[in-house]
Formats: sequence, structure tokens, C-alpha cells
Amino acid sequence: MNVNLTQNNELSKLNCEKQGLCDIVTKYLGALKGGRQMSSLFPKRNGVPVMETLRVLCMAKMLGDSLLKAYRQGFYGAGDAKRGKNSFYLFRSNPKINWREVMARVALRLKSFIIKNNMAETKAPHCFIIDDTAIVKTGLKMERASKIHDHTDGRYKLGYKLLACAYFDGKSTICPDFALLRESKRNNYGLSDGQLEKQHSKERDEKCPEHKRLSETDASKLSVAPDMVKR
Repeated sequence: MNVNLTQNNELSKLNCEKQGLCDIVTKYLGALKGGRQMSSLFPKRNGVPVMETLRVLCMAKMLGDSLLKAYRQGFYGAGDAKRGKNSFYLFRSNPKINWREVMARVALRLKSFIIKNNMAETKAPHCFIIDDTAIVKTGLKMERASKIHDHTDGRYKLGYKLLACAYFDGKSTICPDFALLRESKRNNYGLSDGQLEKQHSKERDEKCPEHKRLSETDASKLSVAPDMVKR
């Protein structure tokens, strides 16, 4: 899912200048990283700076660049020969990283930052927002992929349903939790038996964060939403 920077009032001031966006991401990740607390959530790998790797992945997604494209261009440090592109792929697919905890920590740091800078003074109601969106994919062999209903156009598409929990403080919206779900369970997930058999699958340690997220994929939105708010 690519971000259209030209439709964002604040980012449009940069005239989509990539270097300007890089500076902003670096600045705010530096303010929110929480030092050792954030770094402790990521396993160390060959001395690669964790927050620097996370910065590159965030900017690649915001700019709509593939990681390979960013690496080949040597853009915003992704082409650093010392690390190579594999370190970014391994980081992104590491099953030991608890991305739910990462999002929660970032949300808490951001909330503290807002309060510290008196940016949340408002009489508007504070509330949690639960919303879902379609993550469209093209690979039938992707693990737990299913036919999902895209409410934007009323069509069924292959992919996942992202259920997000956001907190609104009257001015800012912060997303501290998420879940990836699949749909069409009663209709064989919208796929044939042969297609389901060819989907990727692997055994996971029950203590691994990936195992917890995988166990949620068949849960209903109504059962997952309260758990996200409680966490």
C-alpha cells in the first residue's frame, strides 16, 4: 500500500522531496525511539543499528519504493555496502520480533511526547477507534491468504483484512495495536481445496510472537477488538 504524498497537506510542503522526508523520519524516530527500551525489542544482528534499519524500512514504505530499488540507488543509507540488502529482508521477516509490542511502545512514546509538549490540550472526547482495511495481495500461495470483502468497492479480493485499533485524544490519532485476519471461512476462504493445500505453512514455537498473530487470523473482529482495547 503506497502513500500518496501529494494529498497530504504537511508533506506536500516538501514538494515530495525525498531528502526532506528522510530528515523528518530520522528526526521523529530519534525522538520516539526511547533509547534502550526500544532497541531491546529487536534481536541484535551483526552489529546492524536497529533504529537505522527501521528508519530505512519506514521511508521505503512511505515513499512507495521497493527495498531493492532503494538499495540499488543507495538511497537514504539503504545501499550501505557494509550491511547489504539481506539484513533488511531478514530484519523484516524475523519471527522473534514482536511487532505488536513495537507499535505499542511507539504509541506510548508518542503520547508522552504530545503531553510533554502540551499538544493535547482539548475538550474534545477521547476514544478508541476500531477500523478495518483490505490488504490486497496477488500470491495464492501466501500463508493464510483468503478472499476478503473490500468495502470501498464492494468486491471480493485476495489478501488479508487489517484490523487496527487507534486512540484519538481530540487532536491526534495514534495506532497502538493491530491484527491480520482472513475472511470467507464458511466458503473455504474463497479458495479451492487445491489452492489451500499449496499455501505456505510452517511450524512455529508457541512462545513466538508470530504464533500468537497466526492464531488470530481466523478469529472474528468482534472477539479481537476488545482484546486490543484491553491491551
